[in-house]
Amino acid sequence: MADEVPSRDSVIAILAAHANSPRAVVPEQIDSLGVAWLVYEAERRFGIALDLDDEVLASMSTVTGAVETLQAARRQGASASA
Repeated sequence: MADEVPSRDSVIAILAAHANSPRAVVPEQIDSLGVAWLVYEAERRFGIALDLDDEVLASMSTVTGAVETLQAARRQGASASA
């Protein structure tokens, strides 16, 4: 799974599993516990190591921001290993 690229669907699936709720009810806004779970799952599922400064954490407070942040981190990781 580490080769998987984080998508909106995968982020929503992670958050839905964390909240034990259907994907359709996952809100755009992510609370701090949701962000912590998402960071853990991103490292585990996608092999993404995030540099967790305040800016990165703030960017992950929405589903859209989390997807963009994870995809950028994935690209950086891919180019660093190339």
